[in-house]
Amino acid sequence: MNSEPTTSRSPAPTEDYGTLLDAKLLPPFDINDARYAQEMIISVGDHRESQKWVKKPMPVSQLVLLLAKHHEDMKKEGMAFVLAEILGSQRKKAAVAACYGIGLDIDVGVPGAVIDEAMVKAGYLAIRYTTHSHGKASTKLLKDRITRFAAKNGMDEVNQDSIIRFLREESRWDEGIIKTVEYVGDVQEPEGFMVDVHHVPMPKHRVVLPLSTPFEPTKVAKTHDEGMKLWGQVCYGTADLLGDLPLDRSAIDPSRMFYFARHAPGKPHETTIVGGDLLEWKTLKLGGGTVQAEPGDRKGKSTTEEGRALGRWSIKAAGGFQIVDAIKDNCDDRVRTNGTHKIDIECPFDEEHSDPGNPDDRGCFAVNAGDGLNRSGFSGGSNS
Repeated sequence: MNSEPTTSRSPAPTEDYGTLLDAKLLPPFDINDARYAQEMIISVGDHRESQKWVKKPMPVSQLVLLLAKHHEDMKKEGMAFVLAEILGSQRKKAAVAACYGIGLDIDVGVPGAVIDEAMVKAGYLAIRYTTHSHGKASTKLLKDRITRFAAKNGMDEVNQDSIIRFLREESRWDEGIIKTVEYVGDVQEPEGFMVDVHHVPMPKHRVVLPLSTPFEPTKVAKTHDEGMKLWGQVCYGTADLLGDLPLDRSAIDPSRMFYFARHAPGKPHETTIVGGDLLEWKTLKLGGGTVQAEPGDRKGKSTTEEGRALGRWSIKAAGGFQIVDAIKDNCDDRVRTNGTHKIDIECPFDEEHSDPGNPDDRGCFAVNAGDGLNRSGFSGGSNS
């Protein structure tokens, strides 16, 4: 079922190559292609909070078949998978032994036809499917973020104009969605004070590309942290390969969970499969060159990569530092629970925990200066 709104992009028409279950096939694709007999491993759980993630070895062709079926279900929650081999039963970054595929979240209104055209042009085996929230016509945005964006750009208040500019410059929404946005008011939610905007139905997609060579963190980097950074670059490089697609930063976590394709009864949904070689992550060019995993020289954990000593800086500036705002604006993929003033985050020293990479670890938090409990106005903590 096609549900794409009219947008500013005009993709070239792609040739229909038949169907496989619920998926439209785009050439060249053949489920019996010998390249797709290559073995891979995914980890499967019953739901997001599952405490048991089971390794499932399979040929690439079986993963294609699993994703080609778009299930009808009132609930978004359900069976989920990680494109990696997880050691033990807990879904956490430190337990990822090898990544066998790259998954991308594209939730900013890019039309499916534009993504399909990019997949065909790239020439690699790729599967795109719409999410359970595909086609939603309203979105809630944290008002604090838009307020800060407006102030930084010389705008006095949050209104239609500042919201449009935020969506265009900060969130990279598709222009076809932006031109229909209407600011309808503010609402209070558990996550904080939110801006409510309405728009034409928003396309939301997941894109999966199986890898020809597994990404094994312990073999490509000297430390766990360096391996995680390298994997993030691989994900961004894949998005660039597909026409610089805007990527949800949470997708760069190698233990990132994806739901199998599902939609509510009667709701529009799409799946497309493009044939081609399996993607070789080592060939990706990022940041002007091939990714390198060599760690930089660091003087200490409170010293930035540019050599600035944060300990000295904090003596003068920490009392007014809005750390929650800085984290949300620059590394929101590290946020584990969201609040306006206090957030639980991934600990900067996560690799030293007894269970490093555990996404349910709530032992580290950040609080904006002025909202904490100590006299300096700065508060933050960790029980690690």
